[in-house]
Amino acid sequence: MYTLSPSLIKALQGLLSSDSLKALSRHASAIHEKYTGGGLDKKLSQEEALAYCFFRMPSTYAAVCYLSSRIEEKGISFSPTSLLDIGCGPGTAYFAMKERYPLLQEALCIDHNEHFLSLFRQLSQAVGQP
Repeated sequence: MYTLSPSLIKALQGLLSSDSLKALSRHASAIHEKYTGGGLDKKLSQEEALAYCFFRMPSTYAAVCYLSSRIEEKGISFSPTSLLDIGCGPGTAYFAMKERYPLLQEALCIDHNEHFLSLFRQLSQAVGQP
């Protein structure tokens, strides 16, 4: 099973307040509605972006780790030094790839949602990533 790194979990926990714990479930439901109602053409709010980190980020992180492990199982030599992620959200793929591939030095992560990008910056700083 692939899980978020301990440093990323600690960084996410640092973003929580006692009030936000109560609201996360409500915002997670709103995200689910946006996903199942035709995609995310509407931007997520700051609260929804945070809820995404707790309800969707772990499974996306695990999927990236799983896919990279399948590449390794096939005997394919893969040691990326750069990453381009368009629609990066809070940086989920970046964090998973950085954990699995320490030689990853450059990343260009783009998202249209300023709340995701803000969370990405906060998480990066908290886990000691540039």
